[in-house]
Amino acid sequence: MYNAAIQENADFVETDGITILESNGHSCIDTRAVFLNKCLTSKEIYNTVQYCPRRFIEDVPTRYHIECVCKKHVIIHNDGYTYRIRSGSLTHDVPIEKFLLYTYLGEQDIERFSMMYNKPVPKGIESKWTLSAMIVKGIKFSEIEQYLEYADEEIISILKQKLK
Repeated sequence: MYNAAIQENADFVETDGITILESNGHSCIDTRAVFLNKCLTSKEIYNTVQYCPRRFIEDVPTRYHIECVCKKHVIIHNDGYTYRIRSGSLTHDVPIEKFLLYTYLGEQDIERFSMMYNKPVPKGIESKWTLSAMIVKGIKFSEIEQYLEYADEEIISILKQKLK
């Protein structure tokens, strides 16, 4: 990826493939999958992007923000990321309330970045559907309150109103 960035004079390089490994080291899939966490960007661009410490799914909103501000985006064809699935990890053994809340917060960020940079929201990113899933599952505000340390007042107000 670094060589592609130098060769193409790109400030954002992304691979189109990923290797997913279970904790035993065996591959989970034998085809390419598109994930948002397999990119390289310049420090100059990265240092201009807000990185939020409140999330364990931080790569999606951070990556989207980088994509909004980069000048040249290059995609190379290889598996540029190895994702290891292991028990006990924050993203795999997390309460559903926290998972849905953090997904919602990340989608809110992406929607805000889209408005800020006048860019389209990527397909599949709709915080209203994640909020609806929280309502359908019967999640109460009191069940997510402990995870809201970094959420802004606007989001807290929406969640209080919707998750009674």
